[in-house]
Amino acid sequence: YKPCDPQVIRDRVAHM
Repeated sequence: YKPCDPQVIRDRVAHM
């Protein structure tokens, strides 16, 4: 689980 992972980025976008 890294901050550069695409899944993490998608989670961040979904939070917005």
